[in-house]
Amino acid sequence: MKNIKINIKKFFLKLTISLLVFSIVNIIYAGTDKTQLNSITKEEPARLKSELINSSYGKNCTDKANYLGYVSSISIGYGGSNTADIQNRISITVMDKNRKNREWYWTLYDADTDAGKAIYTVAMYAAVSGEKISAQCSIGGGGGHYDIKSLWVGPDAW
Repeated sequence: MKNIKINIKKFFLKLTISLLVFSIVNIIYAGTDKTQLNSITKEEPARLKSELINSSYGKNCTDKANYLGYVSSISIGYGGSNTADIQNRISITVMDKNRKNREWYWTLYDADTDAGKAIYTVAMYAAVSGEKISAQCSIGGGGGHYDIKSLWVGPDAW
């Protein structure tokens, strides 16, 4: 009986030591950098930053063609500061199906309206989840540009 107790203790001691060694090896492996350092050039961070920041005013979403892609970012700010018409505007930056070519659009509705709150909520969900979007646009209040008037989000958006 005494030999069985000693064998059980030895077994658990070996098991504990094995698990400890496995854990240490796993921590060391997880902590190592897996990237190829020689493949990253000095220009790479600047290029990535430029890709993240650069976007143009939207041209691909029209009243005849929906914009199909993803939401990149959302903001609420004041538009029309050069006129007497100061609005609480929602800006949505979208990117195409290939997750490139960022464009930004105002929404047709102000942030303090029910329709604006709905679009803002849907856009926030789309940005956080990374779901596909289909945006419908119409001519904006100023005339020469398109604003997002509705936003469809989900795996079947396009």
